Amino acid sequence: MGSTGALGMKECVDDKLINLDTALLWHLQSNHYPPIPSSMVIPCKKAIKYANKGLWNIKVRLPVGITYKGYKTAPVWDLIEKHHLVFFLDHSNNDDWEDEPYEEK
Repeated sequence: MGSTGALGMKECVDDKLINLDTALLWHLQSNHYPPIPSSMVIPCKKAIKYANKGLWNIKVRLPVGITYKGYKTAPVWDLIEKHHLVFFLDHSNNDDWEDEPYEEK
């Protein structure tokens, strides 16, 4: 997992050198094997938005043809975990980001 690369991409987004869509596309395609489909950029972006607000259990709609345990939606906490999106969270605005947002299964 390229955490250094993901952190660098987040820094580029924060510095307005690239947009979040571009950073996420790079992250999903380059930091995962097999690469995660580009259609997941929008759900990942929504998951980041909700996580930054502390809304870890909100369900995000997935693209056509992609399911989560047979459902068309996935909880924010699982999208953040499975897609390694923690690097893209705004930790300065989320006081409890260090706490586990969910219980281990």
